[in-house]
Amino acid sequence: MVADKAGGGASLEQGFNPETKCCTYLPQLWNFLVGGVLDDQYVEARGRASVEARIDRGIAVTPLGLGRTLTFHVLYKTGTLTFGRSRELLCPHYLPEGGGRCGVWGHRESACSTWFCKFERGAIGFDFWSHLHQMLGTAERVLAGWALLELGLDGSALARLYAPRRDADSSTLTGRDVYAPTDPSEVRALWGAWHGRERELYRECARLVAPLHWSDVRRIGGAEMSVYARLVEEAYARVMNRTPPERPTTALVQITPRGKTRVELATYHGRDALEVPAIVGTILPYFDGRPISVAIEEIREKEGVAIDPSLVRKLADFGVLRDAQPVGDA
Repeated sequence: MVADKAGGGASLEQGFNPETKCCTYLPQLWNFLVGGVLDDQYVEARGRASVEARIDRGIAVTPLGLGRTLTFHVLYKTGTLTFGRSRELLCPHYLPEGGGRCGVWGHRESACSTWFCKFERGAIGFDFWSHLHQMLGTAERVLAGWALLELGLDGSALARLYAPRRDADSSTLTGRDVYAPTDPSEVRALWGAWHGRERELYRECARLVAPLHWSDVRRIGGAEMSVYARLVEEAYARVMNRTPPERPTTALVQITPRGKTRVELATYHGRDALEVPAIVGTILPYFDGRPISVAIEEIREKEGVAIDPSLVRKLADFGVLRDAQPVGDA
């Protein structure tokens, strides 16, 4: 996806800035992840220093961890022209040497560990990783709160951390979104007995979370975690199912010529188009809801092309084809 001026990589219009790659994102590092970075001897010094710098800056720094400010959200949501391109949105933990590396890799959050710019199974893969992100993000959130309860963070601090938003316009920037809190009493109230021992709190959260097993995480997360875990299991089953659709039919798809012998097919996502031999575009109308074997045989007779069912499966994965037979019908 990195743009290549020489023409060997992604186009300059669609590719990522080689100085940022896809790391134009501010990760939310939950308290136990921060503690993990601070205590992990294998974390590179500059990666640890980038976390220390966020702590010292004080913006969106709470007992829950290092958060994302509304300022970041406003910039991030400005459109596709910024993602993967804007140096202003470059992750503070990005290490540029060696083509770019993550300074907190072993303790990165769920958004970073489940995001890909392309998926082997197209929409099927995207669906699986999206469900996995939902489940892991929930686990991170509930474990961060659980750790604070285990450490005895007082009620007034918890009330500030979990206060419902009552403002009419949640997109309005406030001073806290731009600057670190300057009122000493506000900072003390936010951290309670842990004021002045912020790094110690993060380390203690990491110590509490590190030995947990998946069964512990499911128990702490309750019904919400169980629901998301089931959705992940079902999405994984779809990823592992390589059976082509029984009655494939062509979806509404845009076909763009790419020279004389190839075409580009629009898919489930604009960033994950398929470039295929031109004959693939020619045979798509043969898939009109009839049994797959009938369509493949007619293509062989009229076009002189042998189509493997795995191609049909891939086109369905990417949303170019769909199954005309409703789920549950015989």
